[in-house]
Amino acid sequence: MWKEKILGKIHHFIEKEDVEHLDFWNLLTGTENFSSRSRPWNNAQIWTDTGQKIEGLSVRSSSLNWRGLGQTIYLEPGDYTFSAFIECTSIVHGYFSNHNNYTEGDATFVKHQFDLGAFPSMQRVSCSFKVLNGGLVLPRFETSVDGAELKIAGLMLNRGSMALPWNYAKADFDDRFANIESQIIGGGVLNYTPKIMCLLGGV
Repeated sequence: MWKEKILGKIHHFIEKEDVEHLDFWNLLTGTENFSSRSRPWNNAQIWTDTGQKIEGLSVRSSSLNWRGLGQTIYLEPGDYTFSAFIECTSIVHGYFSNHNNYTEGDATFVKHQFDLGAFPSMQRVSCSFKVLNGGLVLPRFETSVDGAELKIAGLMLNRGSMALPWNYAKADFDDRFANIESQIIGGGVLNYTPKIMCLLGGV
C-alpha cells in the first residue's frame, strides 16, 4: 500500500499542468555531478573532479584563467539568476556571453559580466542578469588570474531575479523519478534525496 501511495504522489506532481512553467527548475542539466548526458560542458577537459562534495554536489576545480565551466543554452528575453558554490582566493567573474564578441544567434544583455570578488572559503554566490533579445548564452564563473584555483559545485540557472537553492533540471528530475519508480516497484530501498522530498512535499 505504501508503495502505491508514494507512486501516486510522484505521478500527481509530475503530471501537474503547470509543471513545465514552474520557476524552481534548473535550466542547466547534469549539475549534480557534471554529467554531460543531456548537454555538453564547455571546457570540461580542463576541470578536475576533486572527489569532494558539498551538500551532495560534486566539486570541480581548475587553475586556468578565463576557462569557465558552463553549458551553452538558448534563453528567451527576461530576468535570470546564476549561482553556485564557489571557492577562490582570486577575484571571480560571472560571464554570460556565448562569444567574446557578439555573433548572430547570441543573446544580448543589459550587462553580460559581473566582478564578484574573492571567496577564500566555499560559499554560495549568485548574480542576476537580464536578457534583452533571446539567443544563446554561456553562463560560467571564471578567474582572470592564471594559477589561481577556482572550485565550483552546484551550478544553478533559474528564471527570475532571485537566487533559488540548487535543484535538478526538469530532465534530470524525470530520470530520478524513473529510477525511484523502478526501485519502488522492484521492492528496493527507497532513497529520496532532500531535494526530491522537498519538491514532493513529503510522503
